[in-house]
Amino acid sequence: MNGLGLLFLTTSHSSIAVYRLVKPGEWRARDIVGNLPLFLHQLAYSSCTVSLLLITIERTVIGLKPKLYSEKRISQGAMIAVCLLSELFIALPAAMLVQDGPIINGYKLYTTTQTTQKISVAFHIIFEIVSVMMVIISFVQSSHRYNNSFSRSSLDTRHQIKEVISLTRALIPICFCSLLLRSICVGLSYFAYSDEKVLDLFFTLIRFCSTAGAIIEPSMMLSRHRLLQNRLRLLLGLPLVEVLHPEVLDSATAADVYFDAFKKNLH
Repeated sequence: MNGLGLLFLTTSHSSIAVYRLVKPGEWRARDIVGNLPLFLHQLAYSSCTVSLLLITIERTVIGLKPKLYSEKRISQGAMIAVCLLSELFIALPAAMLVQDGPIINGYKLYTTTQTTQKISVAFHIIFEIVSVMMVIISFVQSSHRYNNSFSRSSLDTRHQIKEVISLTRALIPICFCSLLLRSICVGLSYFAYSDEKVLDLFFTLIRFCSTAGAIIEPSMMLSRHRLLQNRLRLLLGLPLVEVLHPEVLDSATAADVYFDAFKKNLH
């Protein structure tokens, strides 16, 4: 869901930029806050923000209870459905608050004040800060907690703990990048409504930062997470990269190697 939202974010910004270049005279400041594509873009942006928080919460819970899906019989499909519904119920009101309603057949679906728009921007900032703080706390405590969980868990669940560790470490730079780019977008959108003279410049910068985030964040995830790299290679029909494991020696061979090295040290 996060990747699809980012893809839609890029498509929305690109289409709006092309429309403004083709018909610059019809693009007024008051039309920007009432345009349906921008409303859909804001909904996708809010979904990405909420999904980042939900992914962090789910990974943190799995780190605390690695046997959650196996012992409690919680379906991953049910968990995904709950997350999607949560995104809808959280992101849709935030998108409606941040701007005036879309104009359909000459009528606005709803209207908002500048105060409600600023409240919605504050909600986005809170989501970003909470998401990043949870990832940082999870990473700081991961070394001790994951080692204890790894030693107590069975062999069939240890791969889940390793997956949690790798995904947590991969999410940290992505969250920092997301926080930086989205904070810039939120700050620019906060000040964009104060002066119509700078509205065009601010929305150009917002489009640039959002498009950069839509490209950088998935690229960082694919480059830092081995499991996603393998799945992408399978999707593209490319061969998987073989991981070289160290050769395991039996006890007799290991003893011979040890004593040979010991004899060389004596001489």
